[in-house]
Amino acid sequence: MAGKNHSGRPWTIRQFSGFGTATDTNQRFKYILAQGQPGLSVAFDVPTLMGYDSDHSLSEGEVGVCGVAVDSLEDMEQLFEGISLNTISTSMTINALAAVIFAMYLVLAEKQGIAWDSLRGTIQNDILKEYIAQKEWICPLREQYGATNERSWILRFHTQTAGCSLTAQQPENNIVRTTIEALAGVLGGTQSLHTNALDEAYALPSEQAAKIAVRTQQIIAHETGITNTVDPLGGPYYIESLTDRLESGAEAYFEQIHAYGGMVEAIEAGYPQREIMTAEARYQEALENGQKIIVGVNDYVDPNEPDIETLHIDPRIETRQKIRLQSIRSRRNSREVIRTLDHLKKTIQAGRNIMPPLLEAVKAYATLEGRSWLYYRKCTFYMMNQRYFS
Repeated sequence: MAGKNHSGRPWTIRQFSGFGTATDTNQRFKYILAQGQPGLSVAFDVPTLMGYDSDHSLSEGEVGVCGVAVDSLEDMEQLFEGISLNTISTSMTINALAAVIFAMYLVLAEKQGIAWDSLRGTIQNDILKEYIAQKEWICPLREQYGATNERSWILRFHTQTAGCSLTAQQPENNIVRTTIEALAGVLGGTQSLHTNALDEAYALPSEQAAKIAVRTQQIIAHETGITNTVDPLGGPYYIESLTDRLESGAEAYFEQIHAYGGMVEAIEAGYPQREIMTAEARYQEALENGQKIIVGVNDYVDPNEPDIETLHIDPRIETRQKIRLQSIRSRRNSREVIRTLDHLKKTIQAGRNIMPPLLEAVKAYATLEGRSWLYYRKCTFYMMNQRYFS
């Protein structure tokens, strides 16, 4: 539920945004900030999430499609061009490459003349996401991992409304679905919130859809009085029993994963895949036999449903990003790149703090896909699972 330090002010509105090049996303950032949104949540494309440069063969067809392409510090600079980092709160969903992207953000703050301690926001790192999101933050960190800092025991979480609830049929209905889900997150005490746009079952949000998503949060924040109490749902038996069921269910999953020897072993054995497929089959069966109604999908269907306008990603973006990447490589000091990446590799091998050499490499405009970046990704998985992949 909500934390004890209730301030009477709304949560941070941080809509998930990112597509095309850094320039494209920068324009969207400025648009949603102009709508009164105080924070940003950056969506990165698949190559960036995986640590591949935009011109890697595995990046083909994915550059800028489901998020913004960020290859180097120059892209980060363009991403926040004209936006002072000390005036916003920033969330970045980056997971395995979190330290690399965070280093870029810190260097950008330096270039803007902004002290690191004035920055606000979060970095999503999947290593501990399950513990945070499933009410498992305190016990594993304190008892299993021996955390002694009491601040690390506090449950703090970001909420995103459910993409799986969005329907391509009658997409305007998604506004209502998202509003209900957003309200649930707020009643649960979320620290920051993203509301999905009505057209995300088709494509990345259009400007109009993004504006409606922001307005949804603003209406909940300012027209409902929901911030007037610390914990609106505190106490009712049903709510508390659901919370207990959620916690015990999460603990059961963790116990099963530990029984396999860890998440890597569980995946290799097909355990999470089977659980997902089983849940998917039950859901589909409920839809087909009418036990579950989805308005506009299996009931209340409109045969004359009109099409809606959606955002289309220019396929030429990939070519432009590759040209930009080649330009960065031609202008940077190659010897300095090699030196900083080698320093990073040796630091990882020695088990020392990797952030200082990461900052060095970022300042040299090293891109994601240097050999040491790949080595870093491998070591990240090692730290997560306490063993190397073969």
